[in-house]
Parts: sequence; structure tokens; C-alpha cells
Amino acid sequence: VNSLVDGRLTDDMLKKGTNAGQWIGVIGVYAGTEFEVAQAGEVTLQLDGADGAKVWIDGRVVKTAGEIKTNLPAGKHSLVLRFDPKALPKSVKASTSQGTFLVD
Repeated sequence: VNSLVDGRLTDDMLKKGTNAGQWIGVIGVYAGTEFEVAQAGEVTLQLDGADGAKVWIDGRVVKTAGEIKTNLPAGKHSLVLRFDPKALPKSVKASTSQGTFLVD
């Protein structure tokens, strides 16, 4: 699923990931993206609507309270969020002024 032009994923978009068969249970809904930073150093990512989500940057769990501050080398990075399928947010959006989110 692709995000809206403003970068948000709505709950309807996230719910598409919960379609499971009769005998399959969904234990998490994942959303992921890639972003690139030009310079190494501390990067601040703002996560709107991600309360309660488990968050990874480059495969490493990071703690979040709506904002992540982490040191990253220059280059491409991955951001993955896992949501409880029974408690999906109305929408979720990641943003930063220190990098660029990439599109396939």
C-alpha cells in the first residue's frame, strides 16, 4: 500500500494488511519505508499516530514517544513500525527535516 501524497497511512490502508483467512490470525500490521540522510549525525524523526507501535531503524529497535532521536551514518536507512491489529491508529505519518523519504 502506498501512502497519501502528504505521507500519511490511514487506518483503512493499514486494515488492508489484516485480511487473513479463517484459520490464520494476524499478530501485527507492519508499515515500512526508506529514507536517506546526507550527513552523518543525530537525526530526529517525528512519528504521528505511532503511539504503542514497535519501531525499528535499520533492524534495530528504537524507543519512541512520538519522536525518535538517533545517530545515523549518511546514506539510506529503513524505518519499520509494527501495530497491534486490534488497535490501529486513525493515521500514521513519519517525517524529518534532516532527510528525504524514498519512493520505489
